[in-house]
Amino acid sequence: MDKPVNRPRLNKRKRVSRACDYCRARKHRCDGRHPACSSCSATRQQCSYGSGIKKRGLPTGYVRALELLWALVFTVIPNSTSIVRELMQEIRFALDSRSRLVMDSRLIKDPEMLRQAWEDSGIQGQLDQLISNVQENSDPGANSVATENDRRSTLGLPPHLKLFDAIQSAPGNEPRLDSDPAGTNNAETPSPEQSIATQAPPQRDAASTTFPHNVQRLLDTYFAHTHCWLPIVQKHKMLELLYSPSQTALAEGGNLATFWAVLALSSLQESPDPLGPAAHRDSLSTPEQIYAKARQHIPNEGARAPGYVQALLILSLFKLGQGELSASWHLIGQAVRICLALGTFSLDRQGPDAAYGGDDNQNRLLLSCFALDTIVSCQLGKPPHLRTADVQFLPTLTETGPDEWEPRTVYPGKSSDGSSMHQPLRAISIFNRYVDAIRILNDAMSNTLALNELCVKHSLALSRWHDQLPKHCVLSLPGHDQLEAVEKLSPQLINLHLAFKSTEMFLKAQRALASQHGLPNTRSTEAIGLSTMHLILMFAKHFGMSSMPAIFTSYQAIGDRAAARPSHAGSTPHSHLARPDLAGNHQSPALSCEFPPGCLPTPAEYPEYVMAGTNDLASSAVPSLSCHTEGSTTNIHTPATDLTHEHDKETWKHLFGILELSEAGISSQKDLKDLDYLNGMGCLPNSMACQGHQEVYQNRGQQAGSVVVKVLNTVVFPYAEDIHQGRLPVFNLSLPLVPHPSHIGRVHAVGSDAVLAKPGDLVFFSAPIFARDDPDVSIIQGHHGGEGPRGRRLMQGEWRDGALQEYQKVPLENIFILNEDRLCKQLGYTPADLHEISFYTIAAGALCEAANLQAGETIALGPATGTFGGITSDMALALGANVIAIGRSEEKLASLAKQLGNHERFSYVVMTGDDEVDTAAIRKATPDGRGVEVYNDWASGALTGSPYFSAAIRAVRPEGRVVLSGAPSGSISVPYTLVMHQNIKIIGKVIVSRGGIDLTIKMVNSGILKLGKRGGSAHKVYSLEDHHAAFQDAKKNSGFRVYTDIAPNPW
Repeated sequence: MDKPVNRPRLNKRKRVSRACDYCRARKHRCDGRHPACSSCSATRQQCSYGSGIKKRGLPTGYVRALELLWALVFTVIPNSTSIVRELMQEIRFALDSRSRLVMDSRLIKDPEMLRQAWEDSGIQGQLDQLISNVQENSDPGANSVATENDRRSTLGLPPHLKLFDAIQSAPGNEPRLDSDPAGTNNAETPSPEQSIATQAPPQRDAASTTFPHNVQRLLDTYFAHTHCWLPIVQKHKMLELLYSPSQTALAEGGNLATFWAVLALSSLQESPDPLGPAAHRDSLSTPEQIYAKARQHIPNEGARAPGYVQALLILSLFKLGQGELSASWHLIGQAVRICLALGTFSLDRQGPDAAYGGDDNQNRLLLSCFALDTIVSCQLGKPPHLRTADVQFLPTLTETGPDEWEPRTVYPGKSSDGSSMHQPLRAISIFNRYVDAIRILNDAMSNTLALNELCVKHSLALSRWHDQLPKHCVLSLPGHDQLEAVEKLSPQLINLHLAFKSTEMFLKAQRALASQHGLPNTRSTEAIGLSTMHLILMFAKHFGMSSMPAIFTSYQAIGDRAAARPSHAGSTPHSHLARPDLAGNHQSPALSCEFPPGCLPTPAEYPEYVMAGTNDLASSAVPSLSCHTEGSTTNIHTPATDLTHEHDKETWKHLFGILELSEAGISSQKDLKDLDYLNGMGCLPNSMACQGHQEVYQNRGQQAGSVVVKVLNTVVFPYAEDIHQGRLPVFNLSLPLVPHPSHIGRVHAVGSDAVLAKPGDLVFFSAPIFARDDPDVSIIQGHHGGEGPRGRRLMQGEWRDGALQEYQKVPLENIFILNEDRLCKQLGYTPADLHEISFYTIAAGALCEAANLQAGETIALGPATGTFGGITSDMALALGANVIAIGRSEEKLASLAKQLGNHERFSYVVMTGDDEVDTAAIRKATPDGRGVEVYNDWASGALTGSPYFSAAIRAVRPEGRVVLSGAPSGSISVPYTLVMHQNIKIIGKVIVSRGGIDLTIKMVNSGILKLGKRGGSAHKVYSLEDHHAAFQDAKKNSGFRVYTDIAPNPW
């Protein structure tokens, strides 16, 4: 055997960092030699290396420059390091389909928006320019000298950055240890959120009094949004600090802290003026920066001034607006202790002289501490720092002065109709009634054993409180003088009634708990009142969502906890009792309207109005509302009563008298008429939806047996509009509801008992649902209300609403995990393509489960020219059967044959209407001329009875099967003797089992069933806001392989 020849190993060509201009232009190989490369030398071309050509990859030092830029941020901006660390806990990195690194976080909807934000910022370009300047003017000696000088010098910031009071850093400095800001031991804090409240030491120099450019607007915002319901700040003192610089350094103790706290809270509710000077907009401080400035003016220990109490209470609202509940609770606790340390109040004294010596302003502070402490403690489930007995002998605030009789402040940026701006503020008298309501809530919180006697006592007290409200503290109910109601409407009045409503809900939950303990439950003490959501929507309409006080989140949370408790012994909490979450977020510090997915409210158990002195609950005509976030639908629900179409229409008209038409996605009165066909179904776009926290979604998904799915696509059925118009009563729907059955989605959160599904999985949701304690009872979620009282009861429960929403809560057993790699990456299917599975599963139920169709058998089906006729024909051919399609239009039948590729096992019969002729034609079309083994009837919902049943059943062979899968009204005539002698089975089938769905998905995975473009299908996809157009389009144009889809979320 010959020895292998040792060939010299060729050296691998090295890639040069820079090619000459000539080689680059012609894409020739270039060795990068200077002054002339080899290629240019060989061809005697002029060789040059232009200075304008950039090197490949990142500029030299780019990563180091980013590190230094971040270090500067951490050095200059207080608390920025902890903020970044908290953000890092919410992110993860992954590779997308093109192997690009992407960041995934619940704080963003689309990872692509981060790249766009980075490009739009212009930072990258500035950074590249700075680095290129260093490379062009490279002078190592000068750079080293500059570095040494920087080490010896202190930071000198430009004037617009002096707000940060840059942290002086030098080698060897040790960090300061701040005391506990709440004055409590760390072991006693309820959560690690306390770390958020760690503050820098106070800075009291005169330079720290540089105010933001929009300071006047922030002050106006505070006194319009907050002071009206929490009158603790004296406006003239804030203006004195603003307009008398000489007074700033000598300000009364705590007033400067109050001033900065006011600016911080206002900045949460204030957006930069788009019409203002660009330089001013760029220099505006963030709410977190202003918050840090306010904290610098509050000593960690030894603070004894009313201004510090004011500042801490306002900052607690700031934290509440950001969803940091524990931090807010700590700040309130610190305010309570400073207030008690002032020496004016004593908790040991009893009797009328207990508060002797306290002026009206200090009484306001203690009562405000008491109110906020009670509400936030109730939300946390913690005992409050103050009890009703501690403030029992404080005198009622004097109902006089500017806060009572001055005209209301017009909201910045909002126009006034002139009628309400001349109404007196009445802040003090309303605040007095507010504190009285909070006293009842505080007393009820002490009733930890839910003793019935105390429940009754507190309920009676709340009823008396409501009955004794002065006229200017009463909100008119629908049907009263609406002009008067609008003139009286104010933030402080809505806040008063929200406090009342949350107290009422809390007491209701206690009474329910008492009944569970075997104690009699009473409903005779219910008071008249608007619902929490009605009040919130009234506020949103008249004052805007951005101006909504942070305390509203607590009222809603208290109501949520009450609604989640069993309403009677043995009952279980239902998700439809949940209320929308109004928690803010760091991206949009002002309150946002976030509504958890899967909310399926059925307010029949919690009506909008309850009448005093009666044992019956009376429903009002105004529905309660709940909205889903981020451009989602507005799901509007009324008590589950049988409403006529006219009554439903009036309900909608009444509703839109309260809610702006534009907020409901209705731009004109003409669009209001278009709502008629919805017949009360709630699938309206939500203009108030905001981005933000998704913890609520996660929590709701953690319920055992359930999963929250982000809906990506749902196919609109051709008869969807007829259902919504109420023309198809066979679907037994109790309107209104969020319609539509199955969907393709991505798992957002799973229940605690999930063993396979996980967040991020691509899934198909099948809408048929069986009662877990009675499998004989079934519904189709969002589509069919089942049969009989048990079916209606199941439909009114947990699984009522359908897929026309951004997030849907569904049973865990009803999702099917899809192989995303195979279906999307290999086969190229989109969510719209994949949702064709929903049609094929229905065909699988009829053919495989009901008919038990075998390969080689013959099936006749009709009417065959609709969507399901074509789908079933395709499915039957895939199963190996012979297919005879029947219909009246030869043109449509021929088109169907063409769509199916003129398959050799497919034929069609044009029906004449003569049963004998049609029966003979069907038999003749079979392979042996003796008839079919299976007839599958797909009569549509627009028909009365079935047009082909009589002829087709006579073509069925002995032992044959007839499957009814359509949805016509009326009845059919069955040839009794024929069915008996031929032993024909007649089966109804609409709901497919899990096995049939698994079979369908396997057929799609294997390629036997082709979807989308592979199968010749066309999809027209609409957004959720355009659902009206989608319903119309589906009715006119949908058919076999022509689909109309709605995509609530982007793919």
